[in-house]
Amino acid sequence: MAGSIQLHTLSFDLAGDAYASTIAEMNRPKSASYFPWDFEESSFAGNISKGLNGDTIYVNYASTLSSTVSAGVGTETKPGLGIGDDWSKYASVSSTLTNTGSSPVRVSLVLRVGVGWLWEETGGQTGVDPSVERVISPGESVDVVYPLNSPIWKSAKTDWVNKAVISDLTNIRGILFKVYAGEGQAVSAGKLNITNFQLNF
Repeated sequence: MAGSIQLHTLSFDLAGDAYASTIAEMNRPKSASYFPWDFEESSFAGNISKGLNGDTIYVNYASTLSSTVSAGVGTETKPGLGIGDDWSKYASVSSTLTNTGSSPVRVSLVLRVGVGWLWEETGGQTGVDPSVERVISPGESVDVVYPLNSPIWKSAKTDWVNKAVISDLTNIRGILFKVYAGEGQAVSAGKLNITNFQLNF
């Protein structure tokens, strides 16, 4: 009809998850500075100091380290909110551990899981060493991967035997790196640096 206006509708319907992978990558913790690393863990009695310097997490540990006295550094995943983070979409945590001290030390990753803050721990794995006890020699740097879905984690529920996967990846409350000595081992005070920290799909 002369003088009439015809309106045309264009559809731009997208799948509900069209940008899911892009958003997930944007939100993935890709460096240590994603977290504050200021959590106070009372069991880390062997600490001199700890924290975050740029993207380097560090622990200055005392000579009092033993198989029962540990040092360490940690962070909440959702600081101050009283909730955990959903890690079910991730496959692993990875980092580089560097012992600048003069004694070998053992290092493990601890995740605090669920409303009870369950302690679940592993030494992780390397490209050449699939064992789950991680010893870092003086001056050594080691790239370590901590698979979240592999049965290499220990907790009170496993009688501290590395044989389980993480109990609830949808509710990760805290992340800690624990530094300790072997049975009967004497340790001089030193420093552990943790670099290249990230979560991986």
